[in-house]
Amino acid sequence: MKMTCRRFVSGIFAVAIVICRIQTYALPAGATQEVKCVFTELSNLEDCVRSETREEKTGGVSIKTAMPIRAPWPSRERMKRNQIAKSGGSIDLVFVGDSITHGWENKVRGKKLYDNLRKTYSILNLGYSGNRTENMIWRLENGELDGYKAKLFMVMAGTNNKEPAEDVAVGVRRILDLIRSRQPQAAILLLPIFPRGKSAADVRNAKNAKVNEIIRGFADGTHIVWCDFTSELRDSAGGMSGNLSQDRLHLNEVGYAIWLR
Repeated sequence: MKMTCRRFVSGIFAVAIVICRIQTYALPAGATQEVKCVFTELSNLEDCVRSETREEKTGGVSIKTAMPIRAPWPSRERMKRNQIAKSGGSIDLVFVGDSITHGWENKVRGKKLYDNLRKTYSILNLGYSGNRTENMIWRLENGELDGYKAKLFMVMAGTNNKEPAEDVAVGVRRILDLIRSRQPQAAILLLPIFPRGKSAADVRNAKNAKVNEIIRGFADGTHIVWCDFTSELRDSAGGMSGNLSQDRLHLNEVGYAIWLR
């Protein structure tokens, strides 16, 4: 299926309008700037590039989650590539993920902790809001693993994917394989998908739990290490704790402090 830039932009603008209307009641203080960022990104239509989504089969499993598809964050891509160019070819920590990882740089979420961590380590944050596994793969295949050597990658991916758990796990596997092949000297810290919603009965939580069960098997304890602290993020109902996240998905500063320790 192909989606034109014009159709994609129209859809995002419609969502943004709804977000603006409910922001006063439902969104954290930093949301206004995030919405502005979306509009800024989409204003440059020549950068809006989407590859055709392909569905292929391997052993009966659809692997479109492992196909490279670009998401519209061109300015962030440029910023991160500029950071790589100025790194001198060596970076201590690289974070790979979606909005939850992106949130380390959000001033109302994890930025204070992130800035303190950067006093000790050089960090490249490759978290992009809204990214699915296929978007991360596109970025990793198109420059974000080149031009430097890292010591450690931290990977969390899959909460934005809507495909079955087995498919999402294939996408995560592809991310790990890309890092291992292009950054063989680096260790990988593999995180499970964090809990979301109000309870363990949430359909997305159930699927993500299955993804986590599969991807845990990708860790070999040497090159890829499994790091699971999700029990500290859940409330008694099994969902994301409301004390750690206003929307039961994106962490607040307290949540990032748990992640850091």
